[in-house]
Amino acid sequence: ILMATCRDSARCLLTRLRHKLIGKSIRFSSMQLPVNVRFAVQFPDPRHDDDPEELLEEARQMVRWSAARHG
Repeated sequence: ILMATCRDSARCLLTRLRHKLIGKSIRFSSMQLPVNVRFAVQFPDPRHDDDPEELLEEARQMVRWSAARHG
């Protein structure tokens, strides 16, 4: 779940995904495997609801800085 997703929407998506995937499995011709997943919400500090656009701009600046530094 990407940083551009607000916290409430990210939590809603997590809940929906968990409900859809609980008890599911992947079937192959010779075997069946259970689906075990973990989810992460990309917030630097989940206790603060930072503006996703600001977070993405900071990430873009870091990428530009890294590219300029390493050529």
